[in-house]
Amino acid sequence: GAHIDLGLPEGPVRQYSVWDWDPAGRWFNIAVKREAEGRGGSRAVHDLTPGALVEVGEARNHFGLGETDRHITLLAAGIGATPIFPMARTLQMARADFQVHYLARRVEEAAFDKAFRSLDLGERYHLHCSAAAGRIDLVALLQRLPAGSDVYVCGPEGLLQAVFDAGRVL
Repeated sequence: GAHIDLGLPEGPVRQYSVWDWDPAGRWFNIAVKREAEGRGGSRAVHDLTPGALVEVGEARNHFGLGETDRHITLLAAGIGATPIFPMARTLQMARADFQVHYLARRVEEAAFDKAFRSLDLGERYHLHCSAAAGRIDLVALLQRLPAGSDVYVCGPEGLLQAVFDAGRVL
C-alpha cells in the first residue's frame, strides 16, 4: 500500500503506489495508466525518456496491512490493484488465510491479472469481469466471509461506496 511522490519535469508532483521493489532499495515499480483527459501527470510519466531526471519522495504507507492472523479479503478495481498486489504477495509469503478479488470491465483491462496470477494463488484469486459476468454481488461476497474477517478495498470511489453499502446490509 506504500506510495511515493513523483516530481516530474516541468512541475507536476503526483502520488503513485509502489507495487514492486528491490529489497536492497535499488529500484521500484509504479503503474501509471495513461489518461488522455487527466490532469497531465499520467501523460508526463508516459512521455519520460530513459535517463530523464525525476524527483522521488520517500515511500510512505497510509494503507498498510494489519494483523494477518485472521481471514483477509483483498478487493481491487482499476488502479487500486497497485497497492493490493503487494499486500497479496506479502500475505502469500506469510502463508496467511486470504483471497483476492480483482474487478475489471473486461479481461483486456485487467492490467494486473498476469501479476496476480504470477503469485500462484490458485483458488484464492478471482478475476471478475463485469462485461461478461455482470456486476459483482458484494453482499453475497461479504456474507460468505468467515466471522471476524478483514476486508481491504482499493479502487474507484463507486467501488468503495458499494462495499460500504453492502456492509450495511449485513
